[in-house]
Amino acid sequence: MQTTTDKRERLIIIQNIKAVSYNADYLYWFKLDKPVKDLIFIREFNESDPERKREKPYFRKITKIGEVTNKFSREYGTSVFLLEDANIDLNKILRSEIKEEQNDN
Repeated sequence: MQTTTDKRERLIIIQNIKAVSYNADYLYWFKLDKPVKDLIFIREFNESDPERKREKPYFRKITKIGEVTNKFSREYGTSVFLLEDANIDLNKILRSEIKEEQNDN
């Protein structure tokens, strides 16, 4: 991961990223044949755990890397976190959550 910082913004470049979502048909796109160690986690403004206390025991490092700051945006206040170096089997958890989401839809 490369990080560049200037006074106006923080730019994080992650190579070979494979983005997926629990939303709609994206559930069927997850590739879990290799261990997942890092996540980009997006949470809404009114979320109940803004400090990511729930995830802290399972990752070496959690960094808030962005936030929607335009007050006219529908997603205003949404935060983006980088969760790095998991110490648990994320693939097992993801498989379980994907199955649950698929059954709900």
